[in-house]
Amino acid sequence: IKELPLPDLFLSEQDKEKITLISEESEAIKKAIPQEAVIEEIKPDLPQTKLVKKGNKVEAESAIKATVIYKADGKKWQAMIDFEENKVESIEFLGEQEK
Repeated sequence: IKELPLPDLFLSEQDKEKITLISEESEAIKKAIPQEAVIEEIKPDLPQTKLVKKGNKVEAESAIKATVIYKADGKKWQAMIDFEENKVESIEFLGEQEK
């Protein structure tokens, strides 16, 4: 068993730009979230580690993901983005904000 160091739970400006670009190009987000929505927050998600068999070895790989919160017309959505795989994993409507 090999111990992996935990990555920093910090997103650089470059990471945030990449996540924003993935978000803007995602067909799933375009269908589920209004075009006028703005990104309110981008926050790192806890890393998820999986075991992958490579030849005769099993290696641990960490996936780096972020949660993106969108806001439009008093409503909020969140998307889980895997920015190493350049894909949107899930989108969820969070409801209307209290006024």
